[in-house]
Amino acid sequence: MHGTHFLIPAVVSVLLCKAVFKIWKLRRIPTVGYTIPPLYYVTAFRYRKNARIMVEEGQRRYPNQVWKIYTFDGWLIIANGIKFVEDISRAPEDQLSPGASFAEYLQLDYTLGPEVTSNPYHITTVRTSMTRNIGTQFEGTHRVVVSAFDEAFAPCLTETWNSGPIGTWLADVASHVFTYQAIGFPLCESRELRELFSNSGAELQKARVLLWFPAWLRLLASHYLLGVHEALYEVAKHIQPLIEERESRKNEKAADNDKKLAIYEDILTWTMESASKADVEITPLRMAKQIYFLSITSRLLSETLLNAVSELSIHPEFIQPIREEIEECLKDGSWTKEAFAKMARLDSFLREVLRCHDFELLHLGRKVLQDFVLTDGTVVPANSTLFVNSHSIHLDSDLYPSPQEFQGFRYVCGEYRGCTTATSSIQLALARPTVEYNALGYGKHACPGRFVAAYLLKTMLAHLILTFDICRAHGLGAESRPDRSREVFLRKRYSTGEPTHHLET
Repeated sequence: MHGTHFLIPAVVSVLLCKAVFKIWKLRRIPTVGYTIPPLYYVTAFRYRKNARIMVEEGQRRYPNQVWKIYTFDGWLIIANGIKFVEDISRAPEDQLSPGASFAEYLQLDYTLGPEVTSNPYHITTVRTSMTRNIGTQFEGTHRVVVSAFDEAFAPCLTETWNSGPIGTWLADVASHVFTYQAIGFPLCESRELRELFSNSGAELQKARVLLWFPAWLRLLASHYLLGVHEALYEVAKHIQPLIEERESRKNEKAADNDKKLAIYEDILTWTMESASKADVEITPLRMAKQIYFLSITSRLLSETLLNAVSELSIHPEFIQPIREEIEECLKDGSWTKEAFAKMARLDSFLREVLRCHDFELLHLGRKVLQDFVLTDGTVVPANSTLFVNSHSIHLDSDLYPSPQEFQGFRYVCGEYRGCTTATSSIQLALARPTVEYNALGYGKHACPGRFVAAYLLKTMLAHLILTFDICRAHGLGAESRPDRSREVFLRKRYSTGEPTHHLET
């Protein structure tokens, strides 16, 4: 009993000393909120509920400076202004690590395992094989897009206006398309697999609860508290026969080079090839982890489409010009990569959707492995987490005229208003990051799957615009988080005439 009386104060003292030492190292960086423990937990609660407001406060108080804020993830160091985008993007990985930051954020070592971050051959799969094969997969992807929309949006394939859980329907479409890209036919028709991939982002986000546990308990806690491990075993069980068949055919082909064998062009095959090149043993569970990790893009695709459809319903003036462009580019009936590369209006519209409805307030997250000096002389100490305030960059009136206004054709220079100085001389593609546009990262560590994502988004939204009329209930305004069940109404498009854009309520 007496020992306990001494132990508790000792532990508390050690924790306080560690917290104070951390604060001392960061003392030269200004703060939003409280600095001293335990008061800084008040700031952490405020940030959890009102992150956007606090990030905007940091921008107002410290323009073009670096500041810090305490969150349940620890201290975040946030850089305001585009000058820091280049600083961070060019830093060597032994100083600023994007992989370590992402792994820590989602606690990947305790869910997918450290091999996903220590040997990320899935990035090779995305950057090389997936990107190079966008064109060869286009025809099959288009067929799946049509089938997925027919299945998910069946209630809207009538002459009458209908609404429903638009977000859920789009999530079904995105997971259907991703599953086809991952493992092809016929397993892409498996509802169980599609649901596993659709839910992967939410399941991996739940791993953030592990931050409340000491490191030595996190693996055990993840097995008891999270559904990720069960999902991985289910995915592994489904893909095991495919892996065995493809390994068998590969060995068969090696034995007889003249023998013609089926060629599989999907993520599973390319991941198996990347694993072989990385000298990693191919097992169903290892392949399941890689595919499951990549499947988090399914949710990002569906969220972007939801925001795009919402903006079309609020700004119907963009529908007909985009529709005309799509029809012109597809006039020969071929849904190809080359045709979609010409769709500048559709490209610009989606880029503006991502600017106005970015998934994150902060981008270019880096774990600081060694003390790092920014160009303004700020020293960011090792073991910190550093971000760029992309939210404020995307709303900077010096970079984007009328930044609060949604301008779907902002980037179609020479044709529409709102083209910024930075974009006046070149047509920017959706997948091309710049210092003033960080939604998909920037520099050598920009999202490796951005080209694939861009073509998938354009294909799905093009099909939706050609297939459906879109409107909204009269009087409903723009919301930062669209209502998934009531705001947007659709009906089957039977004519090329202008639809009614407001549904009276």
